[in-house]
Amino acid sequence: MKNVIYPDPTRNHKYFYWKATYDFMISFLNKNPELRVGCEVGTCAGQNIKHIIENCQNIKKMYGVDSYSKDNWDLQDFVSVEKEFGGFDSLYNEVKTMLGQFGNKVELIRKPSKFAALDFDDESLDFVFIDAGHEFNDCYEDIVSWYPKVKSNGLIMGHDFYNSACMGVSKAVLKFFSVDNIDTYLEPAHIYICKKEGRNISLINKVKNRFLFYKKHPKLFLNYYEIINLKNKIKFFLKKLLSFFLFKN
Repeated sequence: MKNVIYPDPTRNHKYFYWKATYDFMISFLNKNPELRVGCEVGTCAGQNIKHIIENCQNIKKMYGVDSYSKDNWDLQDFVSVEKEFGGFDSLYNEVKTMLGQFGNKVELIRKPSKFAALDFDDESLDFVFIDAGHEFNDCYEDIVSWYPKVKSNGLIMGHDFYNSACMGVSKAVLKFFSVDNIDTYLEPAHIYICKKEGRNISLINKVKNRFLFYKKHPKLFLNYYEIINLKNKIKFFLKKLLSFFLFKN
């Protein structure tokens, strides 16, 4: 019987291969065997899913979502899909062929993220790993789209948190999730993990968590969305104060 040789879509590009991320995911998923069904949003060359399936026996099913289109490709400054593959259809077919070796344990879905999410039932996934668009609007839309698809005790995870080249990711995560509900693993993986159900903690611990979070991520202190919230609170207070003095008599 002939050994089947599967394609390697990475083409040895560093932007198609993130070993630190794969090592982290393998270790994390093996330590959390209750996580069995997951989806990666932004599959790219398929290496994360490949490494997970090959090294995590607890994983029963992985979905990979990527539109494989120029409109949703944020690596255009680093990798020319036309030059390397002859187009996005060829890249998609190579990734599909490579992941095909895992049979029905992997399903590759070629759709934009927000439309692919509509194909999933709510609370049908144990975890989602978001690594698609890295601009704020793209990442925030992905979180909003996939959050309902994760089980109540599941995880929303992602790549490039507190990466200086992708600060839109950090801002999107901070806008959607409370600081109390964000665990981060920075150098070298830059992973964030948020529990869907959140954490019920005391006020003292909330203050402590914020101090520790911004000590670890100083560039995010008083980020744009916290400044907006602070300005709104000040405006509300000033209106109340003005109203009090105007109508005091």
